[in-house]
Amino acid sequence: MFRSLFPESPAYLRQLNAAGRERARALFVFLNALILISTAFILALNLLLKPLPTVNVLIAAVIVSSFLCLWLLHNGRPQLAGNIINAVVFSVILYLTYLDATGVHPLHGFTQTGMMAAGLALAGLFGSKRLPLVFGLVYSLTLLGLVFYLSSLHNWSALRRSTVEFTLDGIIALAAGSILIFLLRRIYDRSLAAISTRNRRLERFLSSLRRSEERFHRLSDASFEAVVLSQDGRILEANRAFTELFGHNADDDVTIEGLVSAEHRDRLRSLLNSDSRKSAELLCKRKDGSTLLVEARSSIIKNPDSAVRSVVMRDITNERKNLEQLEHLAYHDALTGLGNRKLLQQTTESILVEGRRCAILLADLDRFKEINDTLGHPFGDALLQGLAHRIRESFPAPFLTCRTGGDEFTLLIPDPDGENMVRDIAQSFSDAINRALRTDGVTLEMQCSIGASYAPNHGSDFEALFRCADVAMYAAKRSGTGIAVYASILDLHNPRRLMLLSDLGRMVRERAFELHFQPKVDLINHDIDGYEVLTRWTHPRLGSISPAELIPLAETGNHIGLLTETVIDVTLEQMRSWMPQFKPTLAVNVSARNLVDEMFPERVIQAIEEYNINPAQLELEITESAFMHDPQRALQSVLRLNQAGITLSIDDFGTGYSSLSYLTDLPVQALKIDLSFIREMIKKEKHQILVSSTIQLAHGLGLAVIAEGVENEDTARALRKMECDFGQGFHFGAPVPAPAIMRR
Repeated sequence: MFRSLFPESPAYLRQLNAAGRERARALFVFLNALILISTAFILALNLLLKPLPTVNVLIAAVIVSSFLCLWLLHNGRPQLAGNIINAVVFSVILYLTYLDATGVHPLHGFTQTGMMAAGLALAGLFGSKRLPLVFGLVYSLTLLGLVFYLSSLHNWSALRRSTVEFTLDGIIALAAGSILIFLLRRIYDRSLAAISTRNRRLERFLSSLRRSEERFHRLSDASFEAVVLSQDGRILEANRAFTELFGHNADDDVTIEGLVSAEHRDRLRSLLNSDSRKSAELLCKRKDGSTLLVEARSSIIKNPDSAVRSVVMRDITNERKNLEQLEHLAYHDALTGLGNRKLLQQTTESILVEGRRCAILLADLDRFKEINDTLGHPFGDALLQGLAHRIRESFPAPFLTCRTGGDEFTLLIPDPDGENMVRDIAQSFSDAINRALRTDGVTLEMQCSIGASYAPNHGSDFEALFRCADVAMYAAKRSGTGIAVYASILDLHNPRRLMLLSDLGRMVRERAFELHFQPKVDLINHDIDGYEVLTRWTHPRLGSISPAELIPLAETGNHIGLLTETVIDVTLEQMRSWMPQFKPTLAVNVSARNLVDEMFPERVIQAIEEYNINPAQLELEITESAFMHDPQRALQSVLRLNQAGITLSIDDFGTGYSSLSYLTDLPVQALKIDLSFIREMIKKEKHQILVSSTIQLAHGLGLAVIAEGVENEDTARALRKMECDFGQGFHFGAPVPAPAIMRR
């Protein structure tokens, strides 16, 4: 019944939440019932003790006014309801006082006190605009207690004092109370308004914060990157991507450090201890034990009383694999898996920047185009793959093997120990390529031409070294030797070479060269057995030109034939000038071009006769390669020279082809072991075995043995033990001009 009087429509109730509205409604019902019961109780007492018609009317007025006030409260006008109650109570008190003063109807203390209690209760309970949720019950109970206390005082005063005095005191008390309640209500209303405003602002802020937090969670969950909020290494919150990435939930007993592998935890600590935004790549472990590589970015979120670390992690495992594949393709040949030119250039330049030495070997496959045209490109590709596999296995790190062209393989040698080492490795490189290779059921024996260059002699950058190796490779292909080390004379486009070629013919015609003589010493008695003649050319602008540069240049420019015959003529002239006091044997190198010239032997024999020289005093040194191009004509020339009594020897033995097959056919008296074997003999046991075997073989064929490149006594002593006949090198004497020989 009373509950229906208080729907949720009043404005002051709508400002409360659901729980507050329910409590306020219950309190209003309770107070309304209390008023009605109190009034009914007073009315019953008056009827039982002494009927007071006037009082009954007044009580009826109070009841009517109470319902009027409740109706006003129901319509959201509590202040008007309170004012009406105050007016009714004040009017009732004045009217009762008038009745008592005129004697029309004297009042007793109890009735006065009851009326005062009812009036004060109504004024106190309904005088405020609203009963707040938190303070309403306490405030109302306090007013009730005050009413009961004042009722006791009134009872005591009404029984001992006159009605007029009592009434005046009551009026004063009621007026003061009304004013006090009004003032307190104003203060309370303003405070409540301020609190309500702050509460509304706080509620709006909290609502905004909740919406922001919801947006943050939706945003973080929508992210593909794992987002973690951490404090002291503990994971406070994590988004959905974190769970999908690692298999862990934020509630799992796991720390950020526990996610990272042991070898990367120092990186993680550095990341978490930094005050700035940093990133790091970390190897992590999933819940199932699998590993992944993540890029982690960290930033600090500072609060007034604490700081939280935000860590964002992105899975870059596949990205890194793809990047490594791209980098591998960028620096490696797709067909063979060997390095490409870019990797070769980068590695070479890094070695040169460090001030180290390096060498480049460039191998070009001979007749590879014919293989492709005959057997097809798929077969050619399979052949290249097989060769690449063999080269890679033959030359592991620190060597770098590359494919720099369709049929070109390149080998980078870091820190080579001189040209001899480069030549040895070039020979091994050639052997690895030239061995028979079976591909798709077909066995082929490959042939290659290798050019070598090395820093700093042939260049200080990659392009220069690679160009020099390319020049040497084509020189090896033209000469048929298979291997060539770069020399400026080989470079067809070298300005120095062009200048030398233009002046070489004039030099030969004008005999603008000088002969130097290097002694050949008997290793047993240390006597000088003869001299090797070496040509020295001092160019007017380029200075001294070594034989290593002069002879290939003369062969390329077709001057070698005339140069050889001119040197022989000058040598015979020098021998004639020393006679009769000094009659040494002088050895002159003869090129392949001379041997294939049918008239060469006759011109030499004619010169010997003109100078009246013993033919045995002239020794002609012939290289093994001289018999490769036209062996029959070369053999006829050698036989004719031998018939004339000229001494013949094989020069640079061990570096040519088919050496043993010619030893039995050629009418030679000696062979010279190439200096590349002699210089390394002390350090390399295999070279000792080769030298010793060659000496025994030559002696078995009745040939004398001459060792080139003897540079110290240890080498000479070892050669004596091997019963080598003669030695030649700087240990016995450097090449000197003719006048210096006569002064010895």
